[in-house]
Amino acid sequence: MSLTRIEPSAAGREHRAEEPFASADAVRGALQTIHAAGPVGWRTLPIATELLSYAQARFASLARSWHRPPEDAAYAAFLAMREPGILNADSPWAVVRKAVARNLMAETQGERHLQSPERARRLKNHPNTVPVRAGDDETLMEGTEDDGGEVSDRIDGIVQCAAAYLAVAGWPALGAVGAAEYVCQRISDLGSQESAVDVLRRDHAFRQFLQLSKPEWAAMVRLLVGAKATAASPARPGLLVRVLSGETLAELLGDERLRSLAQQTLPGSQP
Repeated sequence: MSLTRIEPSAAGREHRAEEPFASADAVRGALQTIHAAGPVGWRTLPIATELLSYAQARFASLARSWHRPPEDAAYAAFLAMREPGILNADSPWAVVRKAVARNLMAETQGERHLQSPERARRLKNHPNTVPVRAGDDETLMEGTEDDGGEVSDRIDGIVQCAAAYLAVAGWPALGAVGAAEYVCQRISDLGSQESAVDVLRRDHAFRQFLQLSKPEWAAMVRLLVGAKATAASPARPGLLVRVLSGETLAELLGDERLRSLAQQTLPGSQP
């Protein structure tokens, strides 16, 4: 679903810290004014239009990362900001950004799998096969077979195992689940490990959402997806493929190299 285009105060400009709604107190104050006006507040108050314009600019790069128009991000932000609980959030923009990311993800996956966004929010609802583009004769999950949908049925378990591994390394539970689920979503229709690594390494929007430095995000990609082959070393499978191949969480925790890599994904662990 798309929102009618809202022109930001400066076309194409990303948000900056000095802009009016950048701080938590500023956006909370605006939302209190809008909510106090009741259902008509979003339609009649100038501050509501200004806030939606700002949200569209703020989340434009996130929308682009999912190949969605900025209006989709603005609409998702509107739905999140309309909820009464947003007024009590310590960081309203963090809550809105998470909602926008999940909404854009569901819209994109729904189109890809010919499902409604509501069904696409859950990985277990995805069909067992996805369209194969010309030339994509590899599978990211090389060495495994989708026997009667078995792989699809195990996706939730793979996400949970990867999230548990991140949690053991020190990630908060919600952040661990979100990171694992996002990576699974992003690579679900890519043809090879190499293409998955390339796509994720360039995903700066989600890296910034997780507040990771470039080295920390690179470590996350190597941990979950693996590493491409180089002249000095062969390709290494990531945590997701290893879980899909049958390794248990206990076995993976016994891998010293993997544990060290997981530590390198923690926010603030690397410059």
